[in-house]
Amino acid sequence: MPTRLPTGQTRVSAAVLDATATLAAGDVRGVLSVESLAGGAALGGALGGALGLVQAGPVGAAVGASAGAAAGAAMSHALGDLQRRQSFSAIDGAAAPDLHVAVTARYGEDLIALADRVRAEVEAALLDSLGLQPGRVTVEVVDVVSPEAELAPVLDTFGTHR
Repeated sequence: MPTRLPTGQTRVSAAVLDATATLAAGDVRGVLSVESLAGGAALGGALGGALGLVQAGPVGAAVGASAGAAAGAAMSHALGDLQRRQSFSAIDGAAAPDLHVAVTARYGEDLIALADRVRAEVEAALLDSLGLQPGRVTVEVVDVVSPEAELAPVLDTFGTHR
């Protein structure tokens, strides 16, 4: 049987690039939350993670980030087909566009080393999942959170500690 050569082009939406970068950055030790300037899902995850930190420390952050990411994903899907169609990148043999992620770090981390780890993780994730080498990954550390703030008890709506 003759071998059939693939035809066509592979395109990936900016939301996929954004989600890949955001999820990869969130896996780096010392990163408490991540937001990307491009997508609702990333923003939702970052907001959810921040809410989780306020509500119940690191475990709450994981739960909050999941809930926030789900809400953010729903928001990004609601943006409409037109916007999604306009934000695709061809990836066949092309370099990925420049990416920008903003992270909140745990206080006491070496922020330069953290940014380098985030950059490396994002680049590896894009290479592994999409076969892309990004043009540039800009990492912005937008906040630091102390361990005490992560673990501080929170008052519930009735003013009692949980």
